[in-house]
Amino acid sequence: MAKCQQVHKKPAARRKTGRGPADTLAGAGWKAWISHLKSVGPTWLYALASLSHLLCVRVTEACTLRRSDVNLAGATVHIGAMKKGAALNKPLSIAAKRLLTEWQEAGGVSVQRTRRWGNRGAITYKDEWVFPTQDEAWLFPSNRKDAAQAHRNKDAVAKAIRSARETFVPPPNTDVKIGSIRSHSARHRCCNDLKSSSVPSEIAKKFARIKSDKVWAGYGKLTDQQMAEGMARQHDVQKLWSDIYDPDQAP
Repeated sequence: MAKCQQVHKKPAARRKTGRGPADTLAGAGWKAWISHLKSVGPTWLYALASLSHLLCVRVTEACTLRRSDVNLAGATVHIGAMKKGAALNKPLSIAAKRLLTEWQEAGGVSVQRTRRWGNRGAITYKDEWVFPTQDEAWLFPSNRKDAAQAHRNKDAVAKAIRSARETFVPPPNTDVKIGSIRSHSARHRCCNDLKSSSVPSEIAKKFARIKSDKVWAGYGKLTDQQMAEGMARQHDVQKLWSDIYDPDQAP
């Protein structure tokens, strides 16, 4: 009688969500992208992307923020522990505090939109993201009754970004790769801002909650234009080189 051979099935390949790093949207790219999100919606994505950038957080961290995490009086936002990183009260920049204060006073962000809905024709509706008043409320609650989590997740954000990318036109003279705009782009852009503004690396890494120099080096890499602008601001080395090659200077 022939022996029964056990067939080992290969594990299913993991679905690839993107190739290469997320686009940094350097220069004018980020402001154009944020303006585009506010224009086309959904409004909650505009708010979430703005906070992800200003707080330099992963999209998962932004999705799990509660109203109680925002301390406008103390100008901090509490970011919970994640990926072996300890919890941190991140300081609010002037822009972040102003934006959160505006949202709190207005009760959120509301945008009138018009879209075609089949036989109903053009419909105008209010696309609203509500800034919560209850301490335990999520800043970005899920709107699905069958959702596994009470707050939005990375998949929902990625889906909304893919939709918004379809109509996004980058500003001229930018090197934005539309297909690489992803949920992580906000964090990459914040790291790029910290680097291009010459924030000391130890302060920048602490704010971004990145310990490894190697990981930090891979985030928000400077563009050629930013490198050139940064070198132009380095007056000491510019003077040094000028002195070396000044024909009127004796050796």
